Amino acid sequence: MKINLRTVNFILSRFTHQNLSEILWVIAGQILTVAFNFVIIKLLSRMGTVEFGKYALIITIVVLLDSVLYGPITQGFIRFFYPYSDKGNRITYTSIMYLFVLITSVVVLAGGFAGLLIGSFFEIVKYSPLFIAGILFVTFLKSNEFFSLSLNILRRRKENSFLQAGEKIIMILILLLLIKEDALTLPAALFFFSGILFTFTLLKYFFFKTKASQVQNFEKKIDKQVSKEIISNILTYAAPFFIWGISGWLQLNGEKWIIAKLLLTSDVGIYAVMMTMVNALIILPNNMLSQFGIPIIFQKFSNPAHKENVNEGIGYINGIVVLTLCITAAASVVTYFFGEGLILLISNKNFTAYWYLLPLFALGTGLFYSGQAMTNLGLAVNQPKKYLAPKISTGIVSVLLNVFMIYFYGLNGLAFSIILIGIFYILYIYIINKKLKMNLNFIQESL
Repeated sequence: MKINLRTVNFILSRFTHQNLSEILWVIAGQILTVAFNFVIIKLLSRMGTVEFGKYALIITIVVLLDSVLYGPITQGFIRFFYPYSDKGNRITYTSIMYLFVLITSVVVLAGGFAGLLIGSFFEIVKYSPLFIAGILFVTFLKSNEFFSLSLNILRRRKENSFLQAGEKIIMILILLLLIKEDALTLPAALFFFSGILFTFTLLKYFFFKTKASQVQNFEKKIDKQVSKEIISNILTYAAPFFIWGISGWLQLNGEKWIIAKLLLTSDVGIYAVMMTMVNALIILPNNMLSQFGIPIIFQKFSNPAHKENVNEGIGYINGIVVLTLCITAAASVVTYFFGEGLILLISNKNFTAYWYLLPLFALGTGLFYSGQAMTNLGLAVNQPKKYLAPKISTGIVSVLLNVFMIYFYGLNGLAFSIILIGIFYILYIYIINKKLKMNLNFIQESL
């Protein structure tokens, strides 16, 4: 990947002249989400570092489900939505999407309560309101996020932004009420959050269903044969992501459980707040680039024989990587000079003990997401399995390195561990992509 001014100018010009309204709504939606999430975290941090640490561990379960179940299948739904819509199979396609959400919600709820009963019987876990609230919260949060992504597939970014803002505002009002009544506890917050998420999941579902049916030339009833084909294609496409998900979760969330085991739950809370700031400065901007760029990239690669479109697609990929690296550099500099103040902005002084590590966390995370942006090449050419080796290797290396560094050096060691892992990952993906580009050139020359 060559990083030069011409590449940057090309990609910026393409983003500028693409649907400006869509770009602005993506940015507005993400900014609102960040702002409201900061307020929610600020209010939740009143519970203290230990309780916030428990909340952070519950969020890792959410991310695990996203990594090994919702994320991979959603990638498949995104990849094949328009090809099947163009064939007139949108009704069949969306019915499978609804069935997926229903089945996974039931499975997650049943699995959670079954785990509670079995754990209680063998005295592994104790019955508690927090456990039940956590099960409900995890289930409804993932269903809610699925329909948010579904609305983005339809490019209903404006409506999606309003709905996401609405649920966050209600959450904030609930937290303020709990604080006023001196009743803010983690179980209480999660129970209320679950109710809000369930309500907005239904709203997004009905809105998506209405808008998805507003197309011409689609079938009038579900085609069972096409359903089998869709499910087969999605599962085949998503299969590598299941392994990706486990490895990615070990790298980006497994360290919280290592901290909880080797250090203290309060350290988990402190680390989680810092990573929330990293998320806002690096991960969310990267997500904005992906939300807008990936559909365009897939469209450019739809016909490998069209070299001009493919080259433009590669330009988009390179541009996203360049912008991610720029965002990483900017975030590292900002957190170096203003890290403590930023943590105080979203929490309180109890969470500032390790603020000086914030730029290191930002740098390491940014390097990883730069490598992640590079994987768009393999996804665009339907070769996600090519990244299995780097994903698995990175997951294993991260666990071993994190355990070693945290055991001997605490959170200071973790900061350097994340940087080393980021460098390892981005170099490995670069090597894979060089081979993919060589194969792509060979295919084009053969056509």
